Amino acid sequence: MSENLAKFVCREFSDRAQKRNPLELKWSLNLNFLNGNQYCDADYNGKKIFSIEKLYDYQERAVYNNIAPIIETRIAKLSGVIPKIGAMTDSTDLDDISNAKISTAVLKSIQKRLNFPELIGQAVSLSEILGTSFYKIVWNKEHGDLLFNGESGAVNAGETDTIICSPYEIYPESLYTELVSQQRSIIHAHPYHVDEIKEKWGVEVEPHRVNLFSLTNVSNITGGLGWTSTAESVGQEIKDGYDIVLEYYEKPTKKYPDGRLLIVAYYNEVLLYEGVLPYINQKYQKRGYPFVKQVAIARPGCFFGISVIERLIPVQRDYNAIQNRINEYLNRAALGIPVVEDGSVDVDSLEYYGMPPGMPIVYGRGSEPPRFLDTPALPYSFLSKQDRLEEAFISISGISELSQYSRAPSNITSGTALGILAQQDDNRLALSAENIRNAVLEVAKQWLRLYQQFALFERMLKLGGDELDNAAVRWSQHNLLPESLELTTRNEIENSLSIRRELVRELYGMGLFSDPKTGKITPGSKSKILSLLNMGDWESNTEPELLNSAKATRENLKLRQGIACSAKPRDHHEIHIEEHTKYMLTGEYEELEKTFPAIDELFEQHITEHENLLKKADCKTTSI
Repeated sequence: MSENLAKFVCREFSDRAQKRNPLELKWSLNLNFLNGNQYCDADYNGKKIFSIEKLYDYQERAVYNNIAPIIETRIAKLSGVIPKIGAMTDSTDLDDISNAKISTAVLKSIQKRLNFPELIGQAVSLSEILGTSFYKIVWNKEHGDLLFNGESGAVNAGETDTIICSPYEIYPESLYTELVSQQRSIIHAHPYHVDEIKEKWGVEVEPHRVNLFSLTNVSNITGGLGWTSTAESVGQEIKDGYDIVLEYYEKPTKKYPDGRLLIVAYYNEVLLYEGVLPYINQKYQKRGYPFVKQVAIARPGCFFGISVIERLIPVQRDYNAIQNRINEYLNRAALGIPVVEDGSVDVDSLEYYGMPPGMPIVYGRGSEPPRFLDTPALPYSFLSKQDRLEEAFISISGISELSQYSRAPSNITSGTALGILAQQDDNRLALSAENIRNAVLEVAKQWLRLYQQFALFERMLKLGGDELDNAAVRWSQHNLLPESLELTTRNEIENSLSIRRELVRELYGMGLFSDPKTGKITPGSKSKILSLLNMGDWESNTEPELLNSAKATRENLKLRQGIACSAKPRDHHEIHIEEHTKYMLTGEYEELEKTFPAIDELFEQHITEHENLLKKADCKTTSI
């Protein structure tokens, strides 16, 4: 039985790899053009990338790589799309409100632990170059706090983990089914060393030679008159001692209500694991695929997306051609083309030495002396086509000269016009940015669903995001609200640091950060300004005002739980009174009063303590 399952998965993998080969050739072509190997093309019949040879020895074949800076700029801008996500609830129930806060805090802690901005950067790089990238969300039982250490080994609480996968590793059943959830099955193929296979699945397999993608140097690809150069080409590297592990995921059906996961060593045709889909990671407590897809540009009706490079390749070919034809014209103009009468000079000598300055030339008596052929002016159509191609790079990629080179176009000097141009660049990238935001939101939901499935024991979590607020709560799987997660920020591309600086400047000029009584910037406003400028709580987290505000917030948490708190003489009583009063005016407090009427007496008593201590302090100051 296990042998039949292994052969079934291997056969599925081979069939899908063959059907997907044209797409892989496109991806390889994208990588070649990005790395400067631009005199190549895809042979879809021979299923390989081949080099385009020179037609003539004198032919200029330099590479003017506009694709690389365009993609690097797009990656730099899109990697900054790190959306903020929070749990939102319309309920007035205190438990729902508290759970929403816990869910948001759990999500922030996951992002910090996984260094999520780096993961987004990796996914953006793959999707921009190859058109598609995948987040694989799994549960790692070896991570997390140590629960106990027994004879059988250590047992940890477990944590979510996220792996970025390239499209080379993902094999869907249908290339023309767009959504991951609609695929009947998906294969994740990844090379593993045989020792790692034994350690992970406890099965010994025979080592094999595996083809892996790598960059290799290709000689004599670029060059021109009298020189040649090399370029990096995407090829295959053979490694020994490996096997390709195939993870075959099958969605739930009537035959397999919880889906099916088969793990197979491809070259050995050995079944490593058989079971149900491991994760309850979909809506309505259903099992599903652990993959979230992110595309640069969606290809309607297709599973894999499109990279901008695919659209830029024809323009890049023409641009290289026109630039090299201009160089060939300059070669002719600089070196000249000698014209001699037949039999008047030693042609071999002239061909070898040319006509260098000062060198005497002997020609036959009565013959015309050698001369250079007149070079016509460079056709204007060459330069106009060059300009049109440069405009095509901008219109296709969405990256203007302003974004790519940080300089304004020569024909634009108005500050307003430059602002409009920068806004247009952002609008062109908005679609790719929205794809990132949607993918990140789905990743966040799957994180919380995995904690709902596996966080069986209570855990401690700091509720506040501020380093000053050390209030912590206990939470478990029942406190999480993955279906309530929403994007809480607008498109981050439109909210760059320069735009935030301008916004801070305008708000400061309007006096919105200043205390109405003193006219000075309040400590809280200073913290908000630094946060807007991506400077965290620099120089603010040790100020007495903020320390007192954080302490008052912790007291609010204790008081709402029915725990009495005592005011201290060292407290900044005005700040404490203000923070407690603000909380008492919230809807959450009103709901709390209905279920726990004594809470009002606790708060009023605590505020009265602060007021009495404040009066004593004022009396001492007056007497002095």
